Amino acid sequence: GFLQAYLREFFSLRYKQHLINKACFANVLFPGDATFSRTAVDPLNLNEAPDYTCLYGIDIQPDSCSVVMEYDDNRRANRSWHIPLENNKFVIFPSTQRYFITKNTSQGLNIILTMYYGYI
Repeated sequence: GFLQAYLREFFSLRYKQHLINKACFANVLFPGDATFSRTAVDPLNLNEAPDYTCLYGIDIQPDSCSVVMEYDDNRRANRSWHIPLENNKFVIFPSTQRYFITKNTSQGLNIILTMYYGYI
């Protein structure tokens, strides 16, 4: 829809890459729920793997969850970078990046749209 068209145009103008939709689904996190650590890439099927993962805050309770990127910086292992998730904001990153969404610390639902993209 409109959001995916906006993201594709934004990415095209900013990074000179044209995105194509691969998949789209919603994560609904109840109070106390978190996601598990993962990547969007199946190492046994790299031809079909998405290039980028995008998380978009549909309905996020204020200050209630973050996306955590896990990485090694070639000198120190097990590093992480925390990005708060907010309504109407998106975070886009390479699909090979390991990530998870932290525990929902609010008393309400958090709804996050996850979109996978390839580029041409």
